[in-house]
Amino acid sequence: MKIFAETKKRFKLSMIIVILVASVISPAISNAYEYYGWWNDPYKMIPGISSGTYIVDTIDNYNYNGKVFMFQTAWNSAMDEWNNRTEANIQNSINVSGPERIRMRGENYGNVGLQGWVTVYKNNVVVGDGDATPLPVTSGWDYAIATLNAHSLRDYTYPQYRAVGIHELGHALGLNHETDGTPSIMNDKLYPPNSYLVPQQDDINGINNLY
Repeated sequence: MKIFAETKKRFKLSMIIVILVASVISPAISNAYEYYGWWNDPYKMIPGISSGTYIVDTIDNYNYNGKVFMFQTAWNSAMDEWNNRTEANIQNSINVSGPERIRMRGENYGNVGLQGWVTVYKNNVVVGDGDATPLPVTSGWDYAIATLNAHSLRDYTYPQYRAVGIHELGHALGLNHETDGTPSIMNDKLYPPNSYLVPQQDDINGINNLY
């Protein structure tokens, strides 16, 4: 019985060592997506993103100094990316009825140093603004306006300025800038040669984890 007990102790100790070694070799995988506010209580779209509508408040064939932008098509396609890849289900108000959650704009806003930005509101009061004089996000929101600036996008191809639209909608849905190099449409330097033109897996995980 004593021999059996000692053998049992050695086996238990061996198992503990194996577990510890395995933990060192395979550390826990951490998420890289980033939110606004506190990690354990992040700010986000308060009504959720599984319903509601969006309005595209711009046109196709928008001409800026000879550059023709397909802003309407780009915005619709950008929202489709989030709807198709995540739990988001915010539909075009042309097709369904429901409260407006996001408005999308695109035109020339001049040399403000930004390709696009998002302003978020709670009860019609601005609680975060990403324009040329940015304000930090201070709470959750129930409405967002996403903007594309033709002036700063004049050298962009359609897939590239569409990607800027996807990036800005990521903000409207609750994702902050990605800063650690993880593949992400939310990279904080969203200009060529950034190669991320669609939401990456980390972006998808970030949205699905948030709601």
